Amino acid sequence: MKCRSILAVTLLVAASLALTGRAAQADYAAGLAAYDGGDLALAVSEWRSSANAGDTRAQTALGNAYSSGLHVAVNHRLASDWYLKAAQNGNADAQYSLASSYATGLGVERDLAEAIKWFRAAAENGEVRAQFELAERYASGAGVRQDQMLATRWFRAAADQGHVFAQITVAERYEKGQGGQANPVDAYTWYYIVSQRDETFARQVAQPLGRIENVLSRDDLILAREQAESWLKNNI
Repeated sequence: MKCRSILAVTLLVAASLALTGRAAQADYAAGLAAYDGGDLALAVSEWRSSANAGDTRAQTALGNAYSSGLHVAVNHRLASDWYLKAAQNGNADAQYSLASSYATGLGVERDLAEAIKWFRAAAENGEVRAQFELAERYASGAGVRQDQMLATRWFRAAADQGHVFAQITVAERYEKGQGGQANPVDAYTWYYIVSQRDETFARQVAQPLGRIENVLSRDDLILAREQAESWLKNNI
């Protein structure tokens, strides 16, 4: 009988938590709908309810509201507090925003070590802006020990996700051999991808694209274009 009572309580708690989670998600979705409809007061109210229930997306949205003054007074300290709650529970957007807060000293004491910690967490969580930021810091040595191989790794991670400036940087690094051996095939691949993004970027990479094309063998040129077309097909 005692075991049955414990089991019943356990199931009741689990059911209650599940209902709370669904309610938090509903509040977050309602907040998005209100925001899209132009009702900022309702959006913030819904997000606050969901944030207090533990929804990391709502916590991040509420942090953004305080950061930008979305129907609340700008308060970078409260923004950072909400970012921290969400970041500690794995929200990549919040991790990036918290890292930016530490990097600039907005709402928290400026702390480059904490900034790098959260940029890295967000980058490892797939946040493309954090990947690019971390790559730039490894390339320049800003707040971290300079490491060109790690810089190339993170530029490549951001490039794979479509960050066009990371794609240009990766192409340049493969062409020049920064952070590893020169790789003209991959350099051409990324320059070619960028050239297909829009006319402005096409003009920007036209010269290096032509330069590498003149030195690649026919087989390497075919390989580079096949790699580029494969990425474009799957991502654009």
